[in-house]
Amino acid sequence: MIKILVKIPRILFFMLTTILKLCRTIIFQMWLNNGARNFYASLSRQVFHPFQDWIKAHIGTKRVIILCIVILSLIFWWPFSRTRSSDLLSPQKWLSATQRPLGVAEICIDSKLERFRKRAEGFDVMINHLPNLANEKPYLPFIGNGYIGVVLSSPSPLYLRQGRALSVPLHFYPVVEVSLEQNHEAAAFAVDLVQGVVHRIQCFNLGEACVVVEIVAYAHRRRPNFLVQELRIHNPLEEKILVELRQVGVSEWPGAVTHLHKINSGRAEEVEYTVTEGFLKIESGAGNISVVVANLKLPDTVEIKSSSTWNFNMVTAVRYGTPDIGRPMPSLDELRQQVNSDFADAMNIEPKMLRREHSNIWTALWSSGFGISYSLASGALNGDRINSTMYYILSNVPSPLFELNHRQIEVSQLEQFLYYPDHCYEGHHTLQNVKMWKDITNTDDLIVSVNTWLITLEKQGCGKMLKAGADGVLQAMILSYGAFRFTNNHLEFGTHPSDLHRDYFFRRINYGNDTHVNVSVKVGEDNRAVLYVSLDRSNRPYYACDAGCVDSPSKLSREVLTFPVKLTDPLTSILYITSDKEHMEELKHAIHVKEIAEAPAHEHHVMVLHKHGHNWGGLPMLFWGTIAALILVFHLFLFKLVYNEYCSGVEPKYPKHSRGRYV
Repeated sequence: MIKILVKIPRILFFMLTTILKLCRTIIFQMWLNNGARNFYASLSRQVFHPFQDWIKAHIGTKRVIILCIVILSLIFWWPFSRTRSSDLLSPQKWLSATQRPLGVAEICIDSKLERFRKRAEGFDVMINHLPNLANEKPYLPFIGNGYIGVVLSSPSPLYLRQGRALSVPLHFYPVVEVSLEQNHEAAAFAVDLVQGVVHRIQCFNLGEACVVVEIVAYAHRRRPNFLVQELRIHNPLEEKILVELRQVGVSEWPGAVTHLHKINSGRAEEVEYTVTEGFLKIESGAGNISVVVANLKLPDTVEIKSSSTWNFNMVTAVRYGTPDIGRPMPSLDELRQQVNSDFADAMNIEPKMLRREHSNIWTALWSSGFGISYSLASGALNGDRINSTMYYILSNVPSPLFELNHRQIEVSQLEQFLYYPDHCYEGHHTLQNVKMWKDITNTDDLIVSVNTWLITLEKQGCGKMLKAGADGVLQAMILSYGAFRFTNNHLEFGTHPSDLHRDYFFRRINYGNDTHVNVSVKVGEDNRAVLYVSLDRSNRPYYACDAGCVDSPSKLSREVLTFPVKLTDPLTSILYITSDKEHMEELKHAIHVKEIAEAPAHEHHVMVLHKHGHNWGGLPMLFWGTIAALILVFHLFLFKLVYNEYCSGVEPKYPKHSRGRYV
C-alpha cells in the first residue's frame, strides 16, 4: 500500500505531462491556422472574459484577491508548521489555545514556565500542565535515587527498592499539598532531567494578582536516605493571606507506631519531627522488611504577609532493611538510630548546599550521553522519549560511586567494573526495539520499563558494568544504542549500515578510567552515512580503523577523524577502536571477508520521511494537490477552447477575411 501511495505523484505527473503535450500540439496547430492574434482573441473570448464576468457577478474582485492571498499564505505557511521549532504556530496549538481559557492563573503559569522553555526544546526539561493541554504528551513526575522514590502528585506513596526497581509502595505519603480556599487554581510541573528535580508550580487567582506556589522536590543522590521538598510561596498582594498545608503521612500501615521528637539545629533553636517505624509485608513472598521514616513536622496553616515570600525545606529521611542472604536484617532500634542521625545532619545543612550536592551528581552522570537528529516520521523515536526513558531508568538505580556510606576500597572495585567492562554490549542495537521505548505515564509502566531495560543489559554482557550503579547503567544504555561492544582488546561499532539513516552522536564513551571516545554518524546530502571519531581525553595513544581494518590504523586525538561507512560480506562491525596498535594491525588477518565496499546510499523516500514527515518532498500534500488541481483546471479550459474552435460546428463570429488590415 505504501509503495502505491509513493507512486501516485509520479502517475499524476505523467498524466498531466501527457495532457500538456497533447494540448501543446493542438494549440500550436491552431497558431498556424489562425495566427497568434486570432488565437489570443479566441482564448480571451472563450475562457478569460466569461470567467471574469462570472467572478464580478457572483463573488466580487476584492473578495477573490483576499481569497487568493489567504490560499497562498496557507500554502507557504503549512510546511513550516510541520517543524518542531514552530509548533506554537501549528493548527493543533491554535486548537488547544481555543480550548484553554487564559485567565489570570493560566497566564501566571505560562510566565513561570517560561524559564524552562528553551531547555524543553532541547529535551532537557519535560513540561506538563495539570490537567494536560490538548496534544500535550504526558510525563510521569517521578523522582528517585535507587533507594527511595515518589511521584510528585497526590496522593503518592513512597516507593522502596525490591529487586531491580523501586517497586514496593510504603504506606507513607510524603507529598505536600498547598491550597487556598475558593480561588481558581492553575498548575503545572517541569521535570528537570539534568538536575534530577521536579518543579511543581501552582498559581492561585486572587483578583488581578496571583499567589505563586513552587515545590522543588528531589530524592538526594549523595545522601540516598533523604527526600527533600523545597516550598516557596509568594504573596504579591497588599494584604496577608492564609495558606493551608497538608501532608497525608502514615495511612493504613498496619502495626506502625509514630513518635514526636525534637532536635536542636544550627539553623533553628528547636525543630519538631515525627518518627514512624514498623514492618512492611512484601507481596512477592520475600518476607517482611523493617522501615523507619523521620519526617519534619509540617504546620497546618501559614500566614504570609503582604508582598513577602515564605520558604520551608521539608525533609523526609528513610531507612529500611531487607533479609539478605548471609546478613541479618537490621532491627528497628538500629534503623531508628541511623535515621535520627541522618535527620540531625540534614537540619545542619543549608538547603542550597543540599540541592547543589544532589544536582552536581546528576550533572556528572549526564556528562556522557547520546543525541539523535529529530525525525518527523510518524512514530519515530526522538530525543524526548530517549532522555525521559534514561532519566526514569537512572532514577531507579543507586549511585554507589557518589554515596557517603561507601568506603574507598568499595568505590575502587566499582570503578573497575565501570571502566573495564567485559563484552558489553553483545546484542542488536536497542533504538528500533519498540518494547524498550513505551510511554511511561504511571508507576506500573515505570516498573515494567526498568525491569525490561536492566534485564536486557544484564543478559547482553553488561552485568559487571551494572554493578557500578547509575554510571554503569548509563554507559551500558549508550553502548546498546549503537550496538557498541567491548572485547578483551578493542571497542567495535556493530550497527548495520542500513540502520544509519539518521544522525547519531555518542558522547564520552568510557574506555578505561582516563579515556573518553566521541563517535558521530552524519548522513550527507548524497544520503550516505559518514563516521566522525575523536577523543575527549586520553592517557595513551588510541587507534581506529573502519570495516575490515584493511587500511592502516589511524591515530585518534581531539581532532575529528572521518571514516566511511563500509559494508562487508560477511557482515562485520563498521568501526574498531583500541590502544594496541599491533592488535589492530593483526585484526585484518582475523576478520575474514569476501568483499568490502562503501555502504550504498539510503533510499530517498526514507530520508524525506524523516525530514518532512511524508514522502512528498519538502512541501506538504496540500501544496502538491493544489498545484495539480490548478494545472488540471487550466487544461480543461484549454480543452474547451479547442473543442469550441474545431468540434462545435459553429462558424467563427469574426471570419478571417473580416479582420482589419494595415495598408
